[in-house]
Amino acid sequence: VIWMNTKSILISTEDRRTTDDVRMSVERPFITDWNLHIRNVQLKDRGIYTCQ
Repeated sequence: VIWMNTKSILISTEDRRTTDDVRMSVERPFITDWNLHIRNVQLKDRGIYTCQ
C-alpha cells in the first residue's frame, strides 16, 4: 500500500513514512485497513489523498 497526495508526492510505502514531514503517519488497526494521520493540519495539507 502507498499513500500519495494530489501533487503526486509519495507519503508512505506500507507502514513506513517516506516524507520528511513528521506530522504524517500511517496506522494499520486491522489487516485490511490503512489510515493516514496528519497531525496539526495546515492549509497546505488540503487536497485529495489516495491509497493504492
